[in-house]
Amino acid sequence: MKLDSFLAVKPVSVSAEPPVAVATEGEQAGLPGIHPEPGSQIVTGGAEDHNLTPSVATAISYNVTPSGIKVAYQSEPKRTYWVNETEVPSVTTVLDVLKKGGLTVWGMRVGIKGVVELFERGVLESSFDWDSDRERLTLNGEYVKSPGILDGASPVELAMKEHDLTTDKVTDSASLRGSNVHDALEQWAKTGHLPSPGDFPETEVGYVTGLVAFLEDARPEPIRTEVMVGSVEHGFAGRYDLELRLNETRTIRRTPKRAYHDIPPGTYLVDFKSSKSVYPSTHFRQVAAYEAARVEGGYEPTDAQYVLNANGEGSYAFVKSTATLADFLAVLSVYKSDKLMAAKKAA
Repeated sequence: MKLDSFLAVKPVSVSAEPPVAVATEGEQAGLPGIHPEPGSQIVTGGAEDHNLTPSVATAISYNVTPSGIKVAYQSEPKRTYWVNETEVPSVTTVLDVLKKGGLTVWGMRVGIKGVVELFERGVLESSFDWDSDRERLTLNGEYVKSPGILDGASPVELAMKEHDLTTDKVTDSASLRGSNVHDALEQWAKTGHLPSPGDFPETEVGYVTGLVAFLEDARPEPIRTEVMVGSVEHGFAGRYDLELRLNETRTIRRTPKRAYHDIPPGTYLVDFKSSKSVYPSTHFRQVAAYEAARVEGGYEPTDAQYVLNANGEGSYAFVKSTATLADFLAVLSVYKSDKLMAAKKAA
């Protein structure tokens, strides 16, 4: 049987919630002008129309959950969420406090990899100067007196920027890759058409292949995709990737290198990652927060929450979260404490 035959689910099987409309000028997308029905989403063209900050012309996505919670989001000039017209942090912003310790090591690895890449490209070369009895570096044929990449705008640092090898470029590339692969999942959920890895850039083929492998193994029925939710009680918001239903027990890979395991029929909240691996400290807390906000928003609880991770080698992992809302709230309290201390320091 071809994959397309059993994966080509009917588009109508995917909940249209939240439907998207465009607010006419002056309607203010319900913030606080019109009042859309619960489950609706409106996109309008200006934050200044909503008495929200910053007052720039940017699209705002807007969702009203079944219980009546209003969630709004804008991507530019900065990512901002509002819950019932009050600005709140996103789930991922809150969880960023757990990543601070690893950024230095990650940046160091990117720097080392960048320097190695300059050598491999022949931009940076090394030779031994017998007259001075020391190793010498040349960059594009010119002697490098100060090769360190921590010396401000050193020649090596400038070369890394020129050749797109800096941490900023790596982050941008990873963000674009993640966005493209997420779009592939979203389009499958909306149309039922299986993405073709060959339609993607070489750097993304492995990730899309892993996604397709999961869809082949799970044969899921999509319910909702890209749904914004927010918590009035705790003050946070976010957007989860997918709700899906398994109509029969499916044997699904637990990790790229470990045995498969059986997933029983049920409804599951899934957040998709194109990262190197699944990171329980952040990823599990993330889906726990989404589930709590969903339930507060009036959606039916799911049977479990999972992290779907597709890697660049064409495999995937489907890992059940063991986190609870309390696990996320512990980090939220640290986030709020950090913000409070920063405000006191600024004052």
